[in-house]
Amino acid sequence: MSKTIFKKTREVYLEQHKTYFKHNDLFNRFYQYAVLPKNYCLEKKFFKNSIILDAGCGNSGYFVKAMIDLGAKHVYCLDLGDKWIYSLKKGLKEKDVSLSKVTCISGSVTNIPIKSEVMDFVACNGVLYHLPNVNLATKAIKELYRVTKFGGSVFAYFGVDKSGLIEKYIMPSLRQAYIKEKEFKNFIDKGNLVQLNKSLTSLIKIFCEHDKSVSYNDLKKFIRLINPETIMALQDGLQVPVDLTEKLDKNYALKILKKIGAKNIRSPKDFYFKRTDIRKFLTPFHVTKKNNLLSKILYGEHLKFTFDKKK
Repeated sequence: MSKTIFKKTREVYLEQHKTYFKHNDLFNRFYQYAVLPKNYCLEKKFFKNSIILDAGCGNSGYFVKAMIDLGAKHVYCLDLGDKWIYSLKKGLKEKDVSLSKVTCISGSVTNIPIKSEVMDFVACNGVLYHLPNVNLATKAIKELYRVTKFGGSVFAYFGVDKSGLIEKYIMPSLRQAYIKEKEFKNFIDKGNLVQLNKSLTSLIKIFCEHDKSVSYNDLKKFIRLINPETIMALQDGLQVPVDLTEKLDKNYALKILKKIGAKNIRSPKDFYFKRTDIRKFLTPFHVTKKNNLLSKILYGEHLKFTFDKKK
């Protein structure tokens, strides 16, 4: 069962991640996040001549480029199988990343094929909560810690604490619809943006025939906010077979980090992603969860931790 889930997850992200290299605005936005040391609660000098592992790297490439640009000596990229490797290397080459500084490894975050205590920095972003079960997530965290040098650091995205309506009700309902409703599943899987825009344009024409309170041109501008990133976000939330975000909450995260001996556990502030699609209107909710009523109702706390390995 676990092997099937691993395989399906890898296949899903192999296709999704191709979007990053196809659309510069998307790649650059995530690159701008990844290249800021404060987003890992670290200083820029930490990355100079460092050896880095991108655990569960996929083929999006922005993190690898960010680490090289921060001064990393070498970046090791780890993921299942080998189909992602060509896509990643091709994209990195297009972004002028020296492939001599990049090594791609086939393997799982639950059993990393690397010796202990060799990495200065290990990052695992968007991986743990898509593993088949909590036990494997725990095993992966131990592996991330094992391959890190004493004096090094790990950055890991766990799950969600105190889930809001989006995580607790809306996304699970959509995931059930994706599984059970054939037409909806086909719509998500095909991700046909042309067809979607055509359907929406037809609807706004009808709307404008009967309601003159909003102009046709204004509604067309709104439709243009539905772009490839919107489709990718929907696929990201619905196609992946497992979502453990609610189970990998703060209690779980702090408990396992304490158990493995992690030191100086800290959490970076939320980053304001300047999206180009319709989700730009949701971004403020993500960065105001602690002091905004609507934000608290809609979203839980997304848990990203950096922790150190010390003797």
